Amino acid sequence: MSEETLQGESAAEPLVDPTAIAAVQAAAKAAVEGTANAAVEPEVVDPLDRLYGAVVNGRFAEVTRNGVLFDIGDDQQALVDRLEFGDFTPTKVGETYKLLIDSRRRGVWTASHHKALALAVWDQFQVLAKSGGTIQGKIIAANDGGLVVDVGARGFVPRSQIDLYKVDDLDSYVGQTDTFRVLKFDARSGDVVLSRRALLEDALSVVRAKTLEKLEVGKKYEGTIRRVMPYGAFVDVGGLEGLLHQSNMTWGRESTAALLKAGQTIEVIVLDWDEANNKLSLGRKQLEEDPWEQLSGKYKEGDVVTGKAVSVAKFGVFVELAPGIEGLIHNTELSWTDRGNDTKRITKGQDVEVKIIGIELENRRLKLSKKRLEESPWAAFAAEHKVGEKLTVKIARIADFGLFCVLTNELDGLVHANDISWTEKVNLKDTFVPEQDIEVQILSIDAEAGRVGLGIKQLGDDPWTLAAQIASPGKTIEVTVARIADFGAFVTVAPDVEGLIHISQLSNDRVERVEDVVKPGQTLEATVVSFDLERRRIGLSLRSDAIVEKVEEEAIPVEDEGSSRATLGDILPASLMKGVKPEEAKAKPVKAKKGKKARAIEPEAPAIEPEARASEPEAKEDAPADEPQVGAAESSADESAKESE
Repeated sequence: MSEETLQGESAAEPLVDPTAIAAVQAAAKAAVEGTANAAVEPEVVDPLDRLYGAVVNGRFAEVTRNGVLFDIGDDQQALVDRLEFGDFTPTKVGETYKLLIDSRRRGVWTASHHKALALAVWDQFQVLAKSGGTIQGKIIAANDGGLVVDVGARGFVPRSQIDLYKVDDLDSYVGQTDTFRVLKFDARSGDVVLSRRALLEDALSVVRAKTLEKLEVGKKYEGTIRRVMPYGAFVDVGGLEGLLHQSNMTWGRESTAALLKAGQTIEVIVLDWDEANNKLSLGRKQLEEDPWEQLSGKYKEGDVVTGKAVSVAKFGVFVELAPGIEGLIHNTELSWTDRGNDTKRITKGQDVEVKIIGIELENRRLKLSKKRLEESPWAAFAAEHKVGEKLTVKIARIADFGLFCVLTNELDGLVHANDISWTEKVNLKDTFVPEQDIEVQILSIDAEAGRVGLGIKQLGDDPWTLAAQIASPGKTIEVTVARIADFGAFVTVAPDVEGLIHISQLSNDRVERVEDVVKPGQTLEATVVSFDLERRRIGLSLRSDAIVEKVEEEAIPVEDEGSSRATLGDILPASLMKGVKPEEAKAKPVKAKKGKKARAIEPEAPAIEPEARASEPEAKEDAPADEPQVGAAESSADESAKESE
């Protein structure tokens, strides 16, 4: 029943069963006056009580700040919420509207127009709500929660029930006439909840069923974009919603938002259909020719090309040579001299000239270089200088691991901390200052990597070379006690070279305290028991039965040609063979292993000079702060001696 029909009815005509109205009025009166036990006192009847719950004809008076005001007779007025009228607020004074009177406050009644209309179609809405029936109505207003619809009464469509997909612009629906399903009708409040989405889903299920019958992986379909997300777009393909992931949109690097818009119709290909989980995967770039398949005929190594920087990362710059074809300029290929910092001078979108230095079609990778467009200054340096050459250079900067020195206006070389001194640990920042001139020797030149290794200690002779001539194993030499420790005595073997006499090697007898046997400055005759040039360690002994460490080929006699077996009697000295029967000594041969040394019975206590120069100095300013440097002889000797103990 339309609103016009209801407004045209006479005020005297009952809209609902008079008995029902009388029952509502009686209940309202009992609630207001609390007359559950009214028989106790005489009833006082207010003539206005008849208005509670009554449907009356109200004549429009005016629109106030609090609502729409109507005259309802007997000098009474009723106020109706303006939202009930939406965009159709009454304007003609005296125009009649049906009102359901609710309550009275401060001399003014509150009423509802849409509830009065709902009463007129009460039975119809109850039937439709129970059966899920449909009704036609006109959308008259929109708010944040949804749409207001005139269906002969005031109906409401929640936002979630408007469409199959998220709706942002509700105002675009206002003024449209559509069909809705009645989800709920509250007889007490007169509220009607409607759904537009339910009818759309019914229609969609029919379309979806037809699509599933002909859906095939690898087949092309036309779809409509419903939602665009940062990672891809959701596309409706014949009632099925599938995901077109960003990685399958284009061979290039364009963003999703730049390529697609909601509502756009596009052609896609089905990549996968997971019926169990109802997941549809779609592709778009697969409909285009793969640009990498044409790469072999278009580019080759050594080509100089121009591309556009599409991404600048910490490790390098990605350059697009053609749509869908990108290559990487690694930091090491940006500049010969300013490694890594050149990325700061390249911005996204900038045209960059590069040289192709590598093509990996299987992995879809292009290796590009910017620095190789120019001649390498390192190659020029390598052509002019050679390893072993001596130079005078200026210190550019001091790092924890070495000294960076100026070679040319563009190039620096590195004196590693291990190449400062043969014997001492040097505090670089206390010993050197920037801009200081020093003499160095070129140790290595790596033009490809852009590195030149320099050394200071190599300008002089290695004192350990001289020590090796003096302190050969088995030789008795004169030494001077330099200092003593709990585990032994450090003695001077040669200038700047020390060895260790372990506490177990100070005497044939057991020694409790080192200072009971030797004193600093004391000169001794000691036997060299071991010499390790590589590890910079010399072990000495004051024992009369000192066992000298020898290479096994020398220590173990060979009986026959090709034989490498010896007995315990051949290896151990006579003093340690007491109590061992001759037959036992011969019965237990020991197989010699190449490269091994015969072990001394007493623990080895070699002196230590823990300096191990890096064979290839790393000329990198970003080397770790804890780069190993020349170690103190005493600390390393301590560690070795404790191991021996």
